[in-house]
Amino acid sequence: MVRRYRFLSVKSAREDWVTSGYAEYVTKIKRWRNCEVTLIKTMKYGRDKALAKLELEGEAFLKVISDRDGVILFDQKGDTLDSAEFAQMLEKMENEGVYRELVWLVGGPFGVHPVIRRRAQKIISFGPMTFNHQLAFLMAFEQVYRALTIIYGFPYHNE
Repeated sequence: MVRRYRFLSVKSAREDWVTSGYAEYVTKIKRWRNCEVTLIKTMKYGRDKALAKLELEGEAFLKVISDRDGVILFDQKGDTLDSAEFAQMLEKMENEGVYRELVWLVGGPFGVHPVIRRRAQKIISFGPMTFNHQLAFLMAFEQVYRALTIIYGFPYHNE
């Protein structure tokens, strides 16, 4: 049984609205699951060193992900699900009884290293548009919360 959700991303100069936004969703998610946020420290590299940055971030992500964790990566190149399908995916992963923790991961401005893509059990896209990684991180919280309200029949999601 999944004991906890961990939202994982890179630490960057966050806008107050992002921090207050995900803090609000952490409170909401805690109605049903233990929940925490882990932000890894990243090096400042320009676009010319994007691969080096991805490698360092990938190593840092792997240090905080256990072998018993299920990893759901939010990435533009992932599968597109509607909210009900996303809730079904979440419920299935929880009921498999394989994972100690579910890790919801959003990469930085350059995405994620291929090793992280290979480590993820699921890769989910918010659609073909490109979003700032901070906004994508906040959207991940909202979608997880929405999925939990669907699973538990809590009034939030409208068809």
